[in-house]
Amino acid sequence: MLRALVIFLLFVLALAGAVWLIGESSCHQPPKEQGESAQAEQSKKYDCSTTYATFKVGLFETWSFVHEHHDEVIAVGTVFIAIFTIILGIFTVSLAGSTQELVRETRETGERQLRAYISLIPRDIINWTNLPQRVGVKMDLKNHGRTPGFEILYNFSMLVLDRPLPAVFVWPPTDLHYDQNNTVFPDEVLFVRFFLNRDLTGAERSAIEAGTKRFHVRGIMHYRDAFREPRTTKFSFSFGGPDFARVMQGQGGQWNWEHGPTHNDAT
Repeated sequence: MLRALVIFLLFVLALAGAVWLIGESSCHQPPKEQGESAQAEQSKKYDCSTTYATFKVGLFETWSFVHEHHDEVIAVGTVFIAIFTIILGIFTVSLAGSTQELVRETRETGERQLRAYISLIPRDIINWTNLPQRVGVKMDLKNHGRTPGFEILYNFSMLVLDRPLPAVFVWPPTDLHYDQNNTVFPDEVLFVRFFLNRDLTGAERSAIEAGTKRFHVRGIMHYRDAFREPRTTKFSFSFGGPDFARVMQGQGGQWNWEHGPTHNDAT
């Protein structure tokens, strides 16, 4: 409001200055008619003894010019109004686009600050129905964001593969599904269990204990945040080690965990 008032006052002062300059210029013009009477009339008409008088002369000259060239002034004014309208329209469209972009960036920033960020962290090795040959992994699912996450779904594969994997190894499609379909609140930790969908062979157990094979888990978790936007968390890790038999029989021992070199990211 104050800026607009200052601009208006500056415009008024500029206009008054222009009128005064017109009056000052008119005061120094020679009389258009010859003779003493003409000069006296000219001197009386163009009294520039004071600043106010000069301003009045400028007003008179301006009005006379406008009255004499009425049609031309209207035509030029119309052209200026049209140009100003076009410029104003361009600036309005640009301002609308900038405002829309600002609103979009503000919304995206707010969503990034408030949305759910859910991670999966391997925790323990478990067996299913106490059968040593059926192996699973328990993972911590944690929401690191500030709003809940919903409709959680997992697509994953759990395989027994060589260690290390071949350089040209192509991971097969994730063929297992686990629909948890619950809500994870901020800072809440839930448990997720993934299982190998078959029994181990004796040769595989020996290879895992020898360190030539490992369990590999790879998949993607889908969920929705509080803004109903679809989000994903990709995970890839492996585990194994010489204590396989002891761990599966509940006799202690440790596993060797490794994160996969790729496929660990989130959106």
